[in-house]
Amino acid sequence: MLLFGLGGFAQRPRLVSGTTPVGETLPAGVEILGQDGEVVTWQRQAGFSRDCGCR
Repeated sequence: MLLFGLGGFAQRPRLVSGTTPVGETLPAGVEILGQDGEVVTWQRQAGFSRDCGCR
């Protein structure tokens, strides 16, 4: 259990990005990365991932 608890510190935030047409509502909690005349490019944190796929 101690190793599992320490392994929690090795997790990294998982980022999800996307685009939304200008004028439409953006998803909650997004950070806007850029915008052109047609779309807004954004990213948001979506939980955590580990460096390896180990369980």
